[in-house]
Amino acid sequence: MIRAHGWTRCHRNFDSGSAGGGDIARGPEGIHLEVKRHEKLSLPTWLRQAEQEAAEHDIPVVAFRQSRGQWYACLPLDELLPLLRMKETA
Repeated sequence: MIRAHGWTRCHRNFDSGSAGGGDIARGPEGIHLEVKRHEKLSLPTWLRQAEQEAAEHDIPVVAFRQSRGQWYACLPLDELLPLLRMKETA
């Protein structure tokens, strides 16, 4: 899905646990992306992980879904609101 939206060089970061950097490498600049596919959602835990592992100026984002479900993303509201404003004025 990320490649389809223009980040054609992105790939899974298999070293994210030990080397840091989120689950997707070469994705959106300035975004620390954690990707979760679980039946039981643990959003607070996943958000803490993303916040703790994100670089100082990166936005922590958790993308998640259950089996055969739609993908969703969770990010800090103060990061989402400017994006919504840009969409309104575009």
